[in-house]
Amino acid sequence: MGKEMKGYFVGPMPAGDFLQEFLPTSQIPDYDPSSFTSAFAVGTFNRTVSVRNEEHAYTPFINAIKPFAPQLSFVDTHKYEDTKNCSKLNSKVFNIKPDVCVYPDGCEPSSPNCDVSTTEIIIEFKWSPSHDAFRQPGADSLVSQTEKGMDTLGQITSYTAAQLGTQFRTHVFSVLIVRDRARIIRWDREGAIVTSPIDYNNEPDLADFFYRYARASPEMRGVDTSVMLAGDEEADL
Repeated sequence: MGKEMKGYFVGPMPAGDFLQEFLPTSQIPDYDPSSFTSAFAVGTFNRTVSVRNEEHAYTPFINAIKPFAPQLSFVDTHKYEDTKNCSKLNSKVFNIKPDVCVYPDGCEPSSPNCDVSTTEIIIEFKWSPSHDAFRQPGADSLVSQTEKGMDTLGQITSYTAAQLGTQFRTHVFSVLIVRDRARIIRWDREGAIVTSPIDYNNEPDLADFFYRYARASPEMRGVDTSVMLAGDEEADL
């Protein structure tokens, strides 16, 4: 799936410009810049970036990011595939098991399994630069041309395809973390826009993304508010 999608990515877009374009603070009434500034400090994610492998990064990352987005629930799902929705999609391609799923607070599944039909944001971790789906700024192409990078691209694309296939959305956001660098991705049904890499332990953009997203309107988050669930009478037709 990565090879099929490689021509549909645009970027890298500077993270600050990305946030202002897609989550502008002027349209988030509850955004308090002084509150965010006082919450973020260099070294906020020290315990995340200092671990030796990605499996040990999930919990410290969740603990560090929660204060910025208490309206969201961050759940470690790396061992628990989505058995509810993937069986409906009936394809091995969508047998997904994201590292961390982000749900609206109080809406996380009762079981530990991922539920992509209610997930707001999917976060994927890699711990070796060789697995990065994207190349560094200045390269002649955005998308990695290596086999491992292409595998990662296919992986995050399959997650988004499953998410868009089970929700009424105009767009979704996801995050790819490669050790001490993160990229935010905005996906719609035509392609994706990718930020430049964020040194998230020293730069505020990733934390600010979650701070803004948690306080943004459903439309800004990507919920298609033009769609309404059918009533009982309509459902029986």
